[in-house]
Amino acid sequence: MSLKGFHVLLITLSSLLVAVFGGWSLRAYSTTGDGGQLATAVFSFALAGGLAVYIVWFARKVRTRAEQERRGDP
Repeated sequence: MSLKGFHVLLITLSSLLVAVFGGWSLRAYSTTGDGGQLATAVFSFALAGGLAVYIVWFARKVRTRAEQERRGDP
């Protein structure tokens, strides 16, 4: 596996893990009513969204660079 492929895999797994943690925090908030759990859930979902945006950006950047190398552009 290339370093780029490993990077995509790692960020994807990180995004999924953060989303699961956000769900766990949201469930904990629903049972305890603790505002800290709600804040953790919101932050986790925002982070998961940010990682998803980043992985799309990275994939486009890698694809564009590969196309430039095929054409011989500097």
